[in-house]
Amino acid sequence: MPSLIDIINALKLLPVKLTAAQWEGMRADIRERAFFMALVDEAHILQEHRDAVKGMIGGSLSKTEAREAIGDYLASEGYQPPEGKEGTIQDLRTVQRQNLVLETNQAMVAGYAQQELFRGSVAFPAQRLVRIAERVEKRDWPSRWREAYALVGGEGASAQEMVALNDSPIWTALSRFDLPYPPYDYNSGMGRRPVSWDDARRLGLVKPEDAAAIAAQGRKRGSMNFGLQASAAGLDADVMAQVAVLSGGRAVKDGKSLVWKGGQAA
Repeated sequence: MPSLIDIINALKLLPVKLTAAQWEGMRADIRERAFFMALVDEAHILQEHRDAVKGMIGGSLSKTEAREAIGDYLASEGYQPPEGKEGTIQDLRTVQRQNLVLETNQAMVAGYAQQELFRGSVAFPAQRLVRIAERVEKRDWPSRWREAYALVGGEGASAQEMVALNDSPIWTALSRFDLPYPPYDYNSGMGRRPVSWDDARRLGLVKPEDAAAIAAQGRKRGSMNFGLQASAAGLDADVMAQVAVLSGGRAVKDGKSLVWKGGQAA
């Protein structure tokens, strides 16, 4: 089981100037192995943000201290926001943008670690969607749960409670990021709590004969990068070439796709 620091260290810096919409168009299994920021194509800026996230994860920096470190670095480098974007989400100096990057990446790392921790767990074969942080404006998560439930045909999920098996496709269907672990949207304040075998059985999600198959899931971990492929439709050839080069040759252009050829993304 990798540590949280191992996970953040394994994210490959991808300084490519894509919009948020273009990044969302890339397949999730490429995005989850990269550290990137919308419209940021300078590796040293990505590195500073990743170091700040790492400091928060390791406990050496509070979020306030991480923001201050980023702000000081940007000032020392003479950073200027895009013309006309001062004070907006595109301005890397703003609290709004810094919080978005820090909180989202910290939550992604923690979510991935939790997913791996409970993979193949017979004692806790399911998870419950819960609020872990208050928000002034809350999204309607019960409605989103019902929509995701219908989308996956209820596979491995409860219709009565927001509970599903660890490997249920409902988790990916629920996510804005097309990932099976939290966060499921920007600034959502939602996370997961493990659900015991007895509670999962009460909800009809498991039967005694399922235990062996669930335990076998814990042996399915492998290279995070094996067999990855992402559609690059809609991306200019020069952008595709940048992604291939900046991935250290691991993501290579193959027709209209980017294919991850393996190796650790560190």
